[in-house]
Amino acid sequence: MCGTGPLIFEKWEKGDSVTLKRNPIIGATRIIMIVLSIALSRIRTPDCNWCCRTNWTGPRSPEVDQFLHSADNANVKAGKVVLDKYTYPAYRYVGYNEARDLFKDKRVRWALSHAIPVDQIIDKIYHGLAERLTGPFARQLGLGRSLEPVTYDLGKARQLLDEAGWTDTNGDGVRDKEIDGKRVDAKFDMIIYADRPQYLSIAEIMQENCRQIGVDVQISPTKWALMLQKLRKKEFDACILGWATGWKDDPFQIWHGSQADAPDSSNAIGYKNPESTG
Repeated sequence: MCGTGPLIFEKWEKGDSVTLKRNPIIGATRIIMIVLSIALSRIRTPDCNWCCRTNWTGPRSPEVDQFLHSADNANVKAGKVVLDKYTYPAYRYVGYNEARDLFKDKRVRWALSHAIPVDQIIDKIYHGLAERLTGPFARQLGLGRSLEPVTYDLGKARQLLDEAGWTDTNGDGVRDKEIDGKRVDAKFDMIIYADRPQYLSIAEIMQENCRQIGVDVQISPTKWALMLQKLRKKEFDACILGWATGWKDDPFQIWHGSQADAPDSSNAIGYKNPESTG
């Protein structure tokens, strides 16, 4: 990139910045483009002339906290730094390994969905900078708008678990059920990405709510390389995952039933639905 406009390339410092200098023919000033991962720390320095910083990665910690705390910065108040936000096509979800006995019955999966206070998570974890979805598509695409979000209802969750035959037969506070002649407890391990603090916060909220309906959740923060290995081999009970998509996106890789049993598939939870698969 040499440039033919008011700015031309001068230098690139890997992992730090790209510097564009004045084109002597046109007469612009030098602009230093800071790598986004360190831009927020630079806006506090006096050598910052102008910056536009957005939450381009979507709502996640610590970027969200930095974004919100930067509103009182002198450079922001002086108009030298513009803080802005826009919709980013990404989503977070809880996935259940449908090969596990506990999750084979969709009433159990629905019960767990009713036990997740999504609105509370948006407010407390994402500071209101996220929005509820009813599927893997951004609402701006107009898909899934006719679907009602799953309500937060612990009473409904308990009812569904009762209907599925999961009851607390020994009074230990954890539901159980006899499957193939063996007593199975309603407990599962949930792996989360260890380097994302908000995933742990979400998992702890879910853990407490599941405890109230008689389901025991253990949380296992896991490094990404190991987590990816467990997902591909389906060596997990449940997980919290996120996907960044495009405005034009094909969910085949993640959600198509033909990928449920494929080796190393991105459909790690084994989701199959004849209505959507065809």
